[in-house]
Amino acid sequence: MVQNEDTEDNDMSVEEDNDTFVEQDNDMPGMMEDTQFDDDEDDISRLLRDGEVDFTDIRMFGKFQKMHEDRTTPLFSGCKEKHTKLHTVLTLLQMKASNGWSDKSFTELLGFLRELLPEDNVLPENTYYAKKVICPLGLEV
Repeated sequence: MVQNEDTEDNDMSVEEDNDTFVEQDNDMPGMMEDTQFDDDEDDISRLLRDGEVDFTDIRMFGKFQKMHEDRTTPLFSGCKEKHTKLHTVLTLLQMKASNGWSDKSFTELLGFLRELLPEDNVLPENTYYAKKVICPLGLEV
């Protein structure tokens, strides 16, 4: 195995092993040390706590209260504690974005899921209302 001696200029090294070149990033261990995982606190709680919002407008405060309420509202009675309205809608919208679903197809999915869930479910009926759940503070989807 031969290692290039030109590694002083950058943090990448190239090793040659039986005519196969392997590029290694020497900063990877340092990057992993900076990453912290906190299982005790969910991302939604952190978003709501860390959000810097000016509540000089009473409507903005009402929207923030609604978002906080949605964070604790169960999707339907008897569901798992983690399946709140805000968490479920956020997860579904992430799936919509990552899979390139149209608003129309997403509305159809929401309608179907509402039929599957118990009658007391709080799942939004269409894409517009789903976006309103996570965007009351002007957040973009």
